[in-house]
Amino acid sequence: MSSKDRDIEAIKTFCKQFQQFCDSVTEDANKLKNMAYYAEGSLKDQVGRGVTQKVVEFSDELIQIVDQGMEPVRELERKAIQMEEDMERIQSELER
Repeated sequence: MSSKDRDIEAIKTFCKQFQQFCDSVTEDANKLKNMAYYAEGSLKDQVGRGVTQKVVEFSDELIQIVDQGMEPVRELERKAIQMEEDMERIQSELER
């Protein structure tokens, strides 16, 4: 472990807030996709249907990007939790 003083609670708070942000973006992308599907059903021309298909593709790509971006943050959170558990274990051993 490095000699840097790490604020584990700040890391965990950041991870939680970032997860909430990602969940919000994913939810909005799903809403956009559903609206495109709904609009596609009422469109009669090929151009409109093509545009709605592009919106669906964009929404799917956005969801994938958010999920990929979340993975390093999940790993950071796992490491912070592990570090916290290790520090608690060491503290407990020192107090014996």
